[in-house]
Amino acid sequence: MKLQQLIDSIHPPGSPKRPTTEQEKILAHSAGPAWILAGPGSGKTEVLTLLALRLMYVTGDTMQAERVPAESIFLTTFTDKAARNLQDRISRYRERLILADPSLAAIDVSKLRVGTLHGLANDLLQEARAKEYRNVRLMDELETAMFVHENMSLIRKSDQVADLPFWSHFEFMFHPMAWKRTMARLPLQWDMALTLIKLFNRICEDRKDLNAMRQAGGPIARLVDLYEEYQQHLRDHHRCDFSQLQDRFLTFLSSPEGQKLRDGVDGVSPGITHVLVDEYQDTNLVQEAIYFELAKRAPHNLVIVGDDDQAMYRFRGGSVECMVTFDQACAQFLKTKTIALYPLVGNFRSHKSIVEFCNAYVDAFPAMKKPGARVAGKPPLVPKSSVQGNYLAAG
Repeated sequence: MKLQQLIDSIHPPGSPKRPTTEQEKILAHSAGPAWILAGPGSGKTEVLTLLALRLMYVTGDTMQAERVPAESIFLTTFTDKAARNLQDRISRYRERLILADPSLAAIDVSKLRVGTLHGLANDLLQEARAKEYRNVRLMDELETAMFVHENMSLIRKSDQVADLPFWSHFEFMFHPMAWKRTMARLPLQWDMALTLIKLFNRICEDRKDLNAMRQAGGPIARLVDLYEEYQQHLRDHHRCDFSQLQDRFLTFLSSPEGQKLRDGVDGVSPGITHVLVDEYQDTNLVQEAIYFELAKRAPHNLVIVGDDDQAMYRFRGGSVECMVTFDQACAQFLKTKTIALYPLVGNFRSHKSIVEFCNAYVDAFPAMKKPGARVAGKPPLVPKSSVQGNYLAAG
C-alpha cells in the first residue's frame, strides 16, 4: 500500500478530513528528526495517528521502502486520556484499511508501543526484567504521599525549633493556605509530605547536580540529604514513584541491556526505530534525555509535535525550552543538524476573530519577542477560512 492509497482508504476523496498540503508533507517525512510546530486546532493528533499508520502499513513508496514493525514504534503523549484517543483512532482507521485490502489484517497493531511515557517506561522495564526494577511496586501519587509521610525522618521526628528554618526557606512550595495556617509553627505533617514530594520531583526531573546543591549549604544541602534518604527508603521497600521511574528508565537505556532493547537483536527483536512524541512543550529535562537516548539509533527517527505557546505545565516540571531548543538538542545529543521543520498553522477549531485575537495576544508581550522565548521564525496561526483546500479534523 502506498501513502496515497492509505489516505484514500481512511479519508476518501471529498472527505472534509483530507490532509492539507502542509499535513501531507509531514506524512511524507522519510527519516531523521522532525520538528512539528502544531498550533491549537491544527489537527496534530490526526496527523500523528496517520503517521503511525503510514509507518506500519505503507511499503514500496518513495519515503518508505519497507513497513516498520509495530513494536519498533514508540508513540507517547502527555495523558492517559490522550493515549486512549490515539489508540481509538488507530483501531478505527485500521478497520478501514483492512476493508480496502484484507491482507493487511496480518499486521498486528496491538504491538504498537503507545501510551504515556510513565506507562511505557514501566512496561519496558518489566518486559526487559531490568536489574534495578525487578519486584518493584510503582506507586501512584497518593501512595507516594503516604510513603513519604510514613518514612521520612524530617516528618516523623520533626523539631519545632530546628526544622522551622528549613521549611521557611521553601515556603513558596506550599499551598498558600497550608503555610498561612501554620503561622510561626511547623506545617502540618501532610503538608510537609506533599511539599517534599514536589522538591524531590524537581531534583529528579530537572536533573539537578547533587554535589553542587550540597556545596550551596544551608537548607539546600539538607534537602540533598533528605533526597538521598528518600531514595534509600525506596530501595529498601522496593518502591518507585513516577519521577524516579523516569530516572531509572533513563539509566536502563544507557546500560547494555537497555541498548539491546533499543537497537534490537537479530532474529529476536527489531528494537525501537521510531520515536513519536506528542505535547512536547510539556516535556521535562529527564524526559528529553529519554527521548534522545531512544532515538540514538541512526538515522535518529525522532518526531516531536507541540506548541511552545501552549506550555501550561511548568508547575509540574514541564520545560518549554525543550520545545524551543529542539534543534540545539539534536546537535548535542544526536550530533546532527539536519532537522525537518513542519509548521501546522491552520486552525480549524475557532472563529477567525478568536484566532486573530490569539495571534495579537501572544505578540503583545515584549518578552515573547526575546531570543529563546519562542521557536525562531514561528509563523502566526491562520483561521480555517484562509486555508486552501480541505483539512483534517482538529485534534
